[in-house]
Order: sequence, then structure tokens, then C-alpha cells
Amino acid sequence: MRFIKKLSVFEKQIIALFTLFSIALSAISSFSIYKVLEKQNTKEFKEEISYIVLTSSAGLNGDQLDKIHASPETTVTEYKIYQAYLQDAIKNIPQADDLYTLRMDEDGNVVFGVDAYSGEDAPAVGEVYLDATNTLQEAFSSDAIVSVEPDIYTDEWGTWLSAYTPIYRSDGTVAEILAVDMIADSFL
Repeated sequence: MRFIKKLSVFEKQIIALFTLFSIALSAISSFSIYKVLEKQNTKEFKEEISYIVLTSSAGLNGDQLDKIHASPETTVTEYKIYQAYLQDAIKNIPQADDLYTLRMDEDGNVVFGVDAYSGEDAPAVGEVYLDATNTLQEAFSSDAIVSVEPDIYTDEWGTWLSAYTPIYRSDGTVAEILAVDMIADSFL
């Protein structure tokens, strides 16, 4: 039988310190890996939402949207055509919750245009959009092809990431912004 030596207090302290150091190092490494992966996932999600809003805007015409905004009561058919276009587009985007247009009114307010959502509580053309962020407001005057909110946000309806792209008139000016709200619950 071998003789098993009892460890001294000092040796026990060294082993305990080494164990704590190993646990701390593992925790720091795991957290660092988590943050790198989270950053990469968010970057990929922003790239995906940019592509979605940009490709969804391809069938929209700023001059026609101006007519809808100028006379929503007399352009019901045009509104429904654009709404159907947005509804068809959103069907092919699994994480998209809403696809809608926004414009600046004469007073500088951001107001709703055409919305894919058609429920009873859908916003009316010209209704003020109360939650306009700086990113959204800057999208109207920016030269950016796509503007994506810098952060994922949570409100009473869920967790989201939104992106915007301008819709141009034939003269090259911005008529409206196409917005998409993507469900981002899985990214938190």
C-alpha cells in the first residue's frame, strides 16, 4: 500500500486558488465568446433586414404614393394595390411583423402611408407616427440606401429591429420611407 501524504494548509490554499482561477478564467472566456457571437449574430441580422427592406421597396413608386397621401379617400384602389404588394412581400419574410411606408408632413411630423397590416386598428394614411426615432427621421434626409436602428428594442408588443429605405419620386426626391419591423426575440 502506498503512503498517502496529507496536504498541508498551504498546499490546500494553492489548490483552492488554482481552482478559483480556473473557474474565473472559464467564466471570462465563456462571456467573451458569447459577446463575440452576439455581435456577429446582430451584424448578420442587420444585414438581413437591410436586404429585406431594400428588395421590398423595388415595386414602390414615390409619385404614386404622393397621390395616395394627397387624397386617401379617392385613391382607395391604389392604396389597396400597394397594400397587397406589401402583404405579398411580408408573407415571404418569416421574421417580419410589419411592412409600411412613412412620410414627413408639412409640419415635420412622421406620418403613416401604406401599411401591410389591415386590421381594424391599422393606422390611417396621414396618422402621426408617435415613435419616430432619430434613425428614422434621419432616413428622410440621409444619402444612405438603408438605415437600420442601432439597437434592438423592446416595447409592449415584443422585441424588434427596424430598418428603413427611401422611396423616390421620378425627380429623385424622397417621397416616403419603407419600414420593416423584424421580430428579434431570439437575439436577446
